[in-house]
Amino acid sequence: MKQLTHLKINNFGNDDEEKDIIGIDLFIEDKVNLEYLEMEGYRFKQTNFLTNGNLKNLTFLDVNNSSMKNQDFANLIVSPNLPKLTTLKANNLYHDETVATFPPNSQSSVTYLDIRYCELVLFPSLLDHCPKLKKLKVLPGGEDEYISLKELLNMMKSPSLSNLEYLDITCCGETVEIIFTSPIYSNLQELRLELHESSNQTLDISLVSKCTTLVNLKTLDLWRTEYLAELEEEIKRNPTFSKVKNLKVPKPKNLKKCGKSFGRSY
Repeated sequence: MKQLTHLKINNFGNDDEEKDIIGIDLFIEDKVNLEYLEMEGYRFKQTNFLTNGNLKNLTFLDVNNSSMKNQDFANLIVSPNLPKLTTLKANNLYHDETVATFPPNSQSSVTYLDIRYCELVLFPSLLDHCPKLKKLKVLPGGEDEYISLKELLNMMKSPSLSNLEYLDITCCGETVEIIFTSPIYSNLQELRLELHESSNQTLDISLVSKCTTLVNLKTLDLWRTEYLAELEEEIKRNPTFSKVKNLKVPKPKNLKKCGKSFGRSY
């Protein structure tokens, strides 16, 4: 069993006692060859078995729909004992109410991070410590959506995002402006954008017509924004989007919904 490289032990039960990791941590901690681990739906009272140095070959970790202390999650992301960890899925992760901190100059090895439905205000400097990040999925969670959206606005200004190639984001209009104007996102190849329901869901068309930074974009998915008659033409007109081959734009509500692409169906 020590030669195990892939392990899925997801817990989708409703019994609180079943969510504890008692015994599972002891089973995992000596699996030194483990590369892929799915542990959805658990209550992590501690994460030492993941960061104690025995899982240095781990490249993929899924803790979606789980709960853990904020500081434990922060420590896990930048743990020097997880040098090969490139994919971290923490969608809908339940937190405590403390603000997590990161050691100065610490860097994560993660290149794909999923933090949808996480309370971002509790991890204000998280993205500053992820300079290798190439794929990011983010949707602000928490009881106060306004605060979470403001925190996301600040987080998306991080220069550490300059290597980002894929972004799936739900945000406010101010964050959209950063994405379409900041040189930080010049390496972005795929953008899937939704304006949060609490904000104005109409995309500012001038951001599209004046954009000069998204020169490497190949896929642009604006399907989850409100219909704008001139949107598709503005995208085609702007040479910045000349590499876009997959385009998905909203259609009028009285028309059948379908994707659009340049030259082919999407």
